Amino acid sequence: MTDREFSEITVEEVAALGAMRLAKLVLDHAWHNPALAKAIERTMAARSAPDVLAERLRSEIEDIQDDDVSIDYHSVPAFVDELEGLHSSIVNAILPDHPRVAAELLEAFIRLDETVFERCDDDNGQVHSLLVAAVDDFGQAWTLVPDRDVGTLAEQVLDLYLDDPFSVRSHIFQSFQAALGDAGMAAAEAAIRRRLQALPQTDSRDPAGGRPWLLNAMRRLAEVTGDVDTFIESHTLDGSETRNARKIAKRLIDVGRHQEALDRLEAVPDPDDDEKNGIDALRADTLELLGRTDDAQQVRWALFTRTLDTEQFKKYVARVSDDADAEQARIRSTALARDFPRVGPAFSFLTATNPAAAGELVLARIAEIRRNRPTNLERAAQTLAPVAPLAAVLILRILVDDIVDPGRSDWYDAAVRHFVAADKVAAGVTDWQGHADQAGYRARLKATHGRKYKFWKLLAAVEQDR
Repeated sequence: MTDREFSEITVEEVAALGAMRLAKLVLDHAWHNPALAKAIERTMAARSAPDVLAERLRSEIEDIQDDDVSIDYHSVPAFVDELEGLHSSIVNAILPDHPRVAAELLEAFIRLDETVFERCDDDNGQVHSLLVAAVDDFGQAWTLVPDRDVGTLAEQVLDLYLDDPFSVRSHIFQSFQAALGDAGMAAAEAAIRRRLQALPQTDSRDPAGGRPWLLNAMRRLAEVTGDVDTFIESHTLDGSETRNARKIAKRLIDVGRHQEALDRLEAVPDPDDDEKNGIDALRADTLELLGRTDDAQQVRWALFTRTLDTEQFKKYVARVSDDADAEQARIRSTALARDFPRVGPAFSFLTATNPAAAGELVLARIAEIRRNRPTNLERAAQTLAPVAPLAAVLILRILVDDIVDPGRSDWYDAAVRHFVAADKVAAGVTDWQGHADQAGYRARLKATHGRKYKFWKLLAAVEQDR
């Protein structure tokens, strides 16, 4: 048999090696792979009896809980493998036939967050994601326990929600909705209310039971059950009703209480600009739901004139029945964008609705665009290239300069991509209107940044392959 890549070897070919030979290979490898060794030990324990495996898993979880050795970035993958092995063994080998035991193990597994994150470098979130996923399995395990006491379980779930410093269990009410059922969810709400009433006048900020945390629990529970009135009450009790008017209005809209939603939106006193824009967008939609189309259109147009929000303009035009009126709205919007004080919104709007006018804006206000850097410039250049090639080239040059001028060498490959794209688009430019042509731009770049050898080497390699 000739040498082959590992990816080319089939399952059937490995099986043909024979069980004894494979077992020796696995054991030899396990000496140098702790995760594999533990997986073998768990599998062997599972062959004995479920309680033997459960005891072994419980012991492994306790070992991790008690360990105080730091887990640096390089050790995280092996640690994740260990956690995944534990999680998989609980879910696949214990949960189907012994859900109560699995639930106990999963709770202990989830509570590893109490020590693990103090010593683990989890910048990429792998450990956090694994523990979050285990919460769903925890809820599923309790769903399979036939004699569960939903009142007691509701208290346990609430305690886990409140004692959650690393946001592993923030979705636990949703994970346990099936296990608790309507009676259990009502018991959880009743427990929250009892604890709120029992709090002393001097409010504790203890995350395991302070007023803010209990009100947050009430809010999250109401979101899961769809209880709008309890959701509103949770904001009323902590004085956050006004600043959360949009959240409340959206939930009122979802349950068909449109006039209440509108009343709340219109009652917000002196919102700041961003909040006013969000409120008005929702107001327009709510007015439309109430059949007040003309009022909705007035709000929508006023919002558009303040923001040049493309989505609001599209909604406005879509509801204009007369084609001539719709065209007049487009003409007005383009004129408004040309003279809009902030070039970023103007550029974004025109790029989406009138690329030719966006090209004119670039030529007229290139200095502002260079200073303010609107978002998605590369995509905008692609949109402008067929109708306004000079504007597209100037945009691509901004992207090149943004990288090469400060010497951001890790991004030189992107700068090369933008430079090459500008070269291609430049072929369609017939009048440079006082701007340097592409050869002149290259010469300036070379004169200013000739010693940035990595950039020029990457560019030369790409151009050679073209």
